[in-house]
Order: sequence, then C-alpha cells, then structure tokens
Amino acid sequence: MPEDPTKDKGKSTAGSPAAGPQFVSLDQLAALLQQINRPREEKPDVKTSTDRAVALADALSKYQKLGKAIEPHLAEDGVNFPDWELSLKATVTRVFESADYFKSNVTDNDGDRAALTGVLVEHSVHPSLVALVRGKTGRAAFMVLQSRFANVSWTYIMARWAK
Repeated sequence: MPEDPTKDKGKSTAGSPAAGPQFVSLDQLAALLQQINRPREEKPDVKTSTDRAVALADALSKYQKLGKAIEPHLAEDGVNFPDWELSLKATVTRVFESADYFKSNVTDNDGDRAALTGVLVEHSVHPSLVALVRGKTGRAAFMVLQSRFANVSWTYIMARWAK
C-alpha cells in the first residue's frame, strides 16, 4: 500500500535518500550574510531619555523664573516696550552670551533654546499678551511683540528721559 503524501506534509526531507542535496545560491547566501551583518537600529537609552526630560523640566522652570524676574514686564498697551526690550535683551545676553540673539531673523538651530527663550518671553509680558506669544520660539515671540509695540510714542520716551 502506498504511503499517504499528505501525512508527511511540512516535515523536512533532509536525510531522506529520495530528496537529494539542497543547494543555496550565492545570491541567497549573500542576502543572508547581509541580514546578519546589518547594524541593528539602536533604541534610545531609557536612562538618557529620562535624564533629558528631567533636564528640560529644570530648564523650563529656570526660564519661567527668569521671565518673571524681568523688570519691567511688558505692559498691556506696550507703552514700556523700550524698557522691556532692554531688560529682555540683557537677560538673554547674560544667559546665552549672545548680544545679537533677537537681531537675527534666522531660525535658531537649537530647538530647546528657541523654545525656552519663548517661555522666557511669555513670562515677561502682561497676562493679556500671553496668547500672542504662547507656543512660539523666542525670536518669533519677540518679533510679534516688536511689530505691535516698537513704535512707542515719543511722549513716553521723552518722559522716561526727563526722569
């Protein structure tokens, strides 16, 4: 009686005298070696990610405090823009050691610094102006406020000089 061919389905034919030797082509061997030697994708180190998150949280708190410490805060009507601008630029110059930070229209290459400077600006303005600058980078927030308030009246400037 002949054997049922479906009975041996899925079993290896290696070592069976009827199967004969199996050959591997050079292309298959090369592909296998490439797969084995391919560099593995490195997963971000959990400790490094955690350390970065903690550092960013500390920096966020620092920049919020720095923004609140800027005197004077930008008034709701922007009348004190020249004084606020000087204080803001002095703080940023001290922190980043870059006197021209707000003069540049180029996007800040350091994303963390750009975002944290935005937080600094946000915390140095009147609460009604926060919506104008929230979520913006420092340069973008400054440009929004500058375009709105830079043309302060000469009366204010003369009054400040008279003091």
